[in-house]
Amino acid sequence: MTDKKSVCELVDKSYGRCRMTGTFIDEFYTEFLGCSPLVAEKFKNTDMEQQKRLLDQASAT
Repeated sequence: MTDKKSVCELVDKSYGRCRMTGTFIDEFYTEFLGCSPLVAEKFKNTDMEQQKRLLDQASAT
């Protein structure tokens, strides 16, 4: 069985590979917001550029 730290490391590495495309965050939010009108409604007043920067910064820590 894999411990929590190993799982976190695997997720971090996978996310890092995804980000290398340079378009991952934009593509993620396009798909995420398009998956449901309810999801889009929750984010309707969100500054998406700031949201994307926050996600990018969170992944660097």
